Amino acid sequence: MLGRPLCYIEGMADMNDIRTAKEVRREFTRKMIDINQADIRVMHGVAYLTGIVRAYKDGSGDLKGDIQTISNSLISKRVIKDIVIHAQLKG
Repeated sequence: MLGRPLCYIEGMADMNDIRTAKEVRREFTRKMIDINQADIRVMHGVAYLTGIVRAYKDGSGDLKGDIQTISNSLISKRVIKDIVIHAQLKG
């Protein structure tokens, strides 16, 4: 373990993936999408969205469209490589 930070553990999440997951979460919140019952994980630049996703009452009302817009925006900005959505969409 010489040369590695003390907090490093084999198999620990990559700090870039953790930062990217926070950015993905911010984008969903900014678009008025409730992801409180969802989990967002990023592994090697691919975002995974699972759980339950809902539109807030003040949102656009097009949940699928908003998610697609967020996905396209994040991919075009090269924040993520791809997004895998395995979530229930309610709203």
